[in-house]
Amino acid sequence: MKKFILQAVTAKNHFEEVRNLLAIKTPKKIIISTAYMREAGLATIADKLTEVAKVTELFVGIRNGVTTAQSLNKAINLGCTVYVVDTGLSKEIFHPKMYFGLSEKFAKIIIGSANLTLGGLYSNIEASIMESLDLENEEDKKLVDEVANCYNKMKSDYPQNVLHITCEKEITELLDTGRIINEINDIRPLGALKSGTFDNTPKMKLQTTSLPTHMSKNTLPASASNSNTEIYDAPGLAGFKLVWESSRLTRRDLNIPDGLKTNPTGSMLWKKGLWEINQQEYFRGEVFNELEWKSDPKTVGKEKAEADFEIVIRGIYCGTFGLTVTNDTRTDTASYKQHQPMSALRWGDVSTLIEKEDLLDRTLRLYRHHCDKKLFLIDID
Repeated sequence: MKKFILQAVTAKNHFEEVRNLLAIKTPKKIIISTAYMREAGLATIADKLTEVAKVTELFVGIRNGVTTAQSLNKAINLGCTVYVVDTGLSKEIFHPKMYFGLSEKFAKIIIGSANLTLGGLYSNIEASIMESLDLENEEDKKLVDEVANCYNKMKSDYPQNVLHITCEKEITELLDTGRIINEINDIRPLGALKSGTFDNTPKMKLQTTSLPTHMSKNTLPASASNSNTEIYDAPGLAGFKLVWESSRLTRRDLNIPDGLKTNPTGSMLWKKGLWEINQQEYFRGEVFNELEWKSDPKTVGKEKAEADFEIVIRGIYCGTFGLTVTNDTRTDTASYKQHQPMSALRWGDVSTLIEKEDLLDRTLRLYRHHCDKKLFLIDID
């Protein structure tokens, strides 16, 4: 039996369908997979979940500004086995929504858009397919086995990213590092950021196929200041506009020496990155043009300016730092004639945050505030 659930615009809802799934007779395994989980969503199915908690595994996404400490605590107290999935990224997150129940002779599965939140199960417009599976049917049995095997393999393949959470202490650690939020005083929309201590979660080595180069390049609008490029909208950080995106970060970018004889430069060059720009002119002429530039007394032809940068690393807000931007105006140097970058950022006090092996091969995005042109945001993810 198959059923299409289109919640809120029809009489159907996920609340009833998920509760029916959890009421499966003689359950052998329950798997709930959700990008976001909040206590109110979990409360709507808590009575049914309690009855099957001993055979229930929850896989919950974190580092997303939505999943809460309260929901994880409640899931553990109900007796469920709880895993959080942390990709080590804030822009490539754990996002599947699936409810799966297996008994001796049949199984039921709901796959769609409904998260384990009140909106996901009841009030949002959400769509899913529910299907009953007969284990005596070879094709159905193959699908059931694949579901269980895929989640088991994810646990074994990514032990540093799929974390078994068993107690309040571990939940507090997630809260302190900004990877989950507190429902009581930290209710924020998706994409919001939170200050936290630095954590060492590695980037999850996903098997995503890279887009063709021509599809991943960003074409610079006619004017960065007037364009409709991305707005980075988060409480306390609202109104930032994307003005540049790097290629994969290198040791040179992150101030990490290659060897004992290599000295860190303390700076990062503003290069072409993923944008179709003139790297010798764009940063001084477009991005940092409204800063107060002064001649560098140490080198004729060089200039520098100060600006404030909000620093966000892997979705965690690290603070505001006053940093120096430099530019070389000379046109008779070998670097200029070889079309090398002429502008750079001195990392200064941010060096201790970015000198991390785990940040290699990640992407740095530079945002400028659409009102305060002397305020920027650096997002490494």
